[in-house]
Amino acid sequence: MVWIRTQDGLYHAEDDSRKKFRTNISASVLASMQQQAEAHNTYVNYLLETGLENILSNPPAEIHKRRPGDRRQYKTTYDTELLTKVKTFAEEHKVNVSDVIELAASHVSPQAARRKGYRHRIE
Repeated sequence: MVWIRTQDGLYHAEDDSRKKFRTNISASVLASMQQQAEAHNTYVNYLLETGLENILSNPPAEIHKRRPGDRRQYKTTYDTELLTKVKTFAEEHKVNVSDVIELAASHVSPQAARRKGYRHRIE
């Protein structure tokens, strides 16, 4: 959601640049990301977006399929354009999107992540 400023005042609008996405992610990776998010006043998905951008801009030589036994369902929103690029990247490397997302957890840039208040911005 985002606040839109008009002549009549402010109103809530859906943020079209975001897309809901559900995947399975390692519970231990998710717990680590939640600690980082809390420490840097941001959300897990904003941190993961920085990691995904880092992977796309500087891809690793090889990506391995992972199957940790502690995976659990994780639902959140991502930037629509970024998610499309990640899906294409996963197909090209013959891995699942969840594998790319778990890899992104080790490539995050907390200082580049959006802060918690970003979704309440006024445009």
